[in-house]
Amino acid sequence: MLESSCQRAQAIFFWIRLFLALLRDAILRTLQAAEIAGIRAILVPAISESDRRGILDTVFILATKSDNLVFGG
Repeated sequence: MLESSCQRAQAIFFWIRLFLALLRDAILRTLQAAEIAGIRAILVPAISESDRRGILDTVFILATKSDNLVFGG
């Protein structure tokens, strides 16, 4: 039972890391397009409150890893 719990945790961790990597890539590509097209904001719809918190947490993580990102509200 412990082995399957460990495997399940590893699988969940893998999917979370994959999601964060894809989200980071999408945001960075949008920032690159912003330089060309003059985009000044990214709108991300959140389906639920937990999605909203996840988006905000992810954006905060990206902002702390890059000096270029500035967020206002």
